[in-house]
Amino acid sequence: MGALILMAIVLFILFSNMRHWFLPLLILMFGLVYTFAMLSLFGVKINNGAIASFPPFFSAGH
Repeated sequence: MGALILMAIVLFILFSNMRHWFLPLLILMFGLVYTFAMLSLFGVKINNGAIASFPPFFSAGH
């Protein structure tokens, strides 16, 4: 949650138009919900290792 808030602050500072920073946040939130839903659906236990794997996946998308 802290990363989402930090990203919102940085995007707000860099882009004055709301449309330029709201869409990336919306996509990030959707991706997080979808990822946790898929982990739950496939029975993967959510632990520190599973959560630590998210930043490389998100940075690979850029």
